[in-house]
Amino acid sequence: MRLLKNTLILLFLTLLPMATLWAQNTTGAQGKVYDDATGEVLPFVQVGFVGTTIGTTTDMNGAFRLTNTMGKDSLRFQMMGYQ
Repeated sequence: MRLLKNTLILLFLTLLPMATLWAQNTTGAQGKVYDDATGEVLPFVQVGFVGTTIGTTTDMNGAFRLTNTMGKDSLRFQMMGYQ
């Protein structure tokens, strides 16, 4: 009986860190980037969460999708030739 109790405690302590990984807060963002003046989509714009190295580049249709588990919610957009 004692062996079963110790085994269950060890199993619980082993799986506890994994449960916290699954329960982390995930932030996501998706959308399209357009030129404000012309309304055209902008391909190859760098999009990233501020304060992280998490980022992507928009596709040929100006679309992007990002997720992070760091709780960041501000985005930065960069493209050569735009300010």
